[in-house]
Amino acid sequence: EYINHKGCQMQFLAAKLDDPATVPCGKCSNCRRSPVISEECPSHMVEEALRFLKLSEFELHPKKQVAQGSFPIYGFRGNLKKDLLPETGRILCRVGDIAWGEMALEDIRVKRFRDELVDAMVDMVSKRWVMDPAPTWVTCVPSLRNPRLVSDFAGKVAQGLGLPFSESVIKVRNNEPQSLQHNRFHLCNNLDGAFEVSNVKTGAPVLLIDDLVHSGWTITVVSILLRRQGSGPVWPLALTTDNNSI
Repeated sequence: EYINHKGCQMQFLAAKLDDPATVPCGKCSNCRRSPVISEECPSHMVEEALRFLKLSEFELHPKKQVAQGSFPIYGFRGNLKKDLLPETGRILCRVGDIAWGEMALEDIRVKRFRDELVDAMVDMVSKRWVMDPAPTWVTCVPSLRNPRLVSDFAGKVAQGLGLPFSESVIKVRNNEPQSLQHNRFHLCNNLDGAFEVSNVKTGAPVLLIDDLVHSGWTITVVSILLRRQGSGPVWPLALTTDNNSI
């Protein structure tokens, strides 16, 4: 109604809020009969904005405390040990964001990530993310529903970085999607016993890739399993997230 309103926009809002003394403001675009600010945008500004958005990755922090009794199989309790936790990771974009976010969501739906997203991940890791110690190999969080989706993507990212790729993480239980879990206990318990780890490069820092992060618990659990099996520091890297609070 507000968008389609032809009279004073401020008067419209005041009336909706039950203001008894509503008068035209004389300042809005409808009162002025012209835009308040220019509706024109130079193409170079659009290009600069898009370039900025493509470089707007953000940090992924590990979870640190499990819900009581949520990991009877893995045996995680209370505050997770610091030497088992992953390092602070990175997420390239949020689902639906302009630039990479819309592309990532579309590719998740069609179950194949385009090379543009591979190149974006490689560019971010190699040019803007300083990891110390730097990873010497790459692995990924697997899925039973889409067995090749993440592994193929992670393998291409590894190739772009010039690092070996190993499918060291195996999913052994087809758990429910994390997005359907509504509290910390269920987010944790849903992952208990879901993964096994083998063929770890002992002591070697590793880049752990996932496509979609919801709560951060999956990548935390898999990181701990890698450390338990003797890997070096784990650097989590996700393509996108559907959680605005992560």
